[in-house]
Parts: sequence; C-alpha cells; structure tokens
Amino acid sequence: MQSKVLLKVPSSYLANSYLIREDEIELDLRLSFSERIRSFPFFYDLLYRIEDGGKKEAPWIFWEENIHSVLGCWKEVERDIQESFQSKDKSLINKKMVEGISLFLVTLHWLNESPVKSLEIPTSYPFQFKPVNVEERLLFCMSHITLFHSYRQLKELFSELEKIYYKKRVIQKKKT
Repeated sequence: MQSKVLLKVPSSYLANSYLIREDEIELDLRLSFSERIRSFPFFYDLLYRIEDGGKKEAPWIFWEENIHSVLGCWKEVERDIQESFQSKDKSLINKKMVEGISLFLVTLHWLNESPVKSLEIPTSYPFQFKPVNVEERLLFCMSHITLFHSYRQLKELFSELEKIYYKKRVIQKKKT
C-alpha cells in the first residue's frame, strides 16, 4: 500500500477557494483518523473519489463513532479559535475558522451518511438531520470569517448539530 497519495482536487471543492486553496493535495495514508481530520478535514471525502482507495474507508457509513471523533477535533479547534480572538491575530482567526467550518461541513454530511461532494453551500441541503437555517448561517460565517459573531454562530451550529447527532443515535438504537 502507498503511504502517500497525490490527489487532484475536483472543481466542486474549489468553489469556496478559501477552504481549499490548492488544486492538488497530498494525502498521507499513515496518519491516524484524528490526525487526518485535523490536517485536512476533507481527507476521506477526497480519498473516496480514488477508484479503490476510499471505498473501504467511508466514515459516513460508520458515522456514529467517526462523528464522535470529529466533534473531539472541533473542541480542540474551538479552543484555538478562542485563543486567536484573545490575541486578535486575524490571520490565525481566519485559519482556525476555515478549519472549524470545514469540520462542520464534514460533520453535517457524515451525519446524513453522505460524503462531502461539493463545498458550495446550496440554497437548501437535502438532509434530514441539520440545524435550522444552516445554509444562511453558514454563509454568514463564511462571508464574515474573522468576525467574533461568525465564531459564535459556528459554535452554535456545532452545538445544535451535536444534539442532532445524539438524537439520531437514540433513534437508531430504538430501531435495533
């Protein structure tokens, strides 16, 4: 098995160019799940596009355990965002907010058992499990990425999505 893979980024991922800036990404297959998510949140979604590489590792299929790990990554990023606002470092705020928004998009899609196919925010996500007005709220966060209000909105979106995650877990357990 290869230890690294160079992957051309699909145009649907370049729609929001501040989330992904390069048109090619090198993915290190030796990293742990959390390291992969922290280094590049869309790691598995892009890996899935490789002919046989990603089909075995589709975290949205085993969403319950994987989203729990992504939420742990969010807690770390959230602390980093808070610290960057305290230090008033706009470039660090921007970098950490991009990471936080990326983690949110991954969590939202995986909770709905779907890979992230595009970084464009649609008028309405066709998902059953999502926060109220998620599209408008995400667009606000993305267009005012260095504002404290955007951070508060992202934090609330994650809080709501986490509650939806636990609700879905309960619903799934009742079905079995």
